[in-house]
Amino acid sequence: MKKYLVMLFSIIFIFLFSKSLTAGAWTQQKGKGYFQIGSQILRANQFYEPGGNKIDITTLGDYTVTFYGEYGITNDLTVIGSIPFFRRITLNRVEGINSGTELFGGDSKNGISDFDIGLKYGIAKFGSTVLSVSLSFGIPVGDTEQKNGLYTGDGEWNQQLAVGIGHSFSGPFYFSADVGFNNRVEGYSDEVRYNVEFGYSFQKFIFIMKANGVETLRNGVDAVLGGAGGLFANNQQYLVFGPEIVYSFNESLGVNAGAVTATRAENVVSGIAYRFGVFFKLL
Repeated sequence: MKKYLVMLFSIIFIFLFSKSLTAGAWTQQKGKGYFQIGSQILRANQFYEPGGNKIDITTLGDYTVTFYGEYGITNDLTVIGSIPFFRRITLNRVEGINSGTELFGGDSKNGISDFDIGLKYGIAKFGSTVLSVSLSFGIPVGDTEQKNGLYTGDGEWNQQLAVGIGHSFSGPFYFSADVGFNNRVEGYSDEVRYNVEFGYSFQKFIFIMKANGVETLRNGVDAVLGGAGGLFANNQQYLVFGPEIVYSFNESLGVNAGAVTATRAENVVSGIAYRFGVFFKLL
């Protein structure tokens, strides 16, 4: 009974306290899990316009702390959740170049951001190669009313269906990729999303190179903008890439750090996002 109560409360915790779920193609084994508290820091003073041109903007800051979790219900079925439980958006004050007169006093917004819940199912395994399918739901709990557009959410219940593939090579290398269709509502355009990841293990380290992208289908409502600075803009598309390093203290506990930047982008800010996390594995 105790075992099933632990499982139940773990699942409830993930569902209640968990936007894009990217856990690779592998599922968790039954009763096992992966949990992480991660943070991201982004400051940007440029913006990719529609068409891809960069323009200067008032410096925008985005500081986020997120809980992420995976738990194996069976060997083939994993529940996944992600919740940005603290998000701070800032916009710098603006003064006249010559006069020093304040043109804009700056602003900020603190709050919870939209979270995702999902399920991943392992559909096939061929030697060291796995195939899986996942379904996730975006839960709009963030704010969409801030007067200067410093939103912490997009206000829409999206659903994403994706298929993934993972392969462990003979040696310390692995590869994982997935592609999915993100169905959006409330005037937002639907999207195609994709992720690619290469990893190399060396003793207690894992060195990773990641890339993920979004392609908009431009079938939404033009009047839906999604707030300031492109944090939740409509018709976003981009390719984001960067490295990550994982260090495990033991089989259960570790830390990670990485950075990503965007290229070939539209309707997003231009800057480097730095990421840090502490994770725990339930074995």
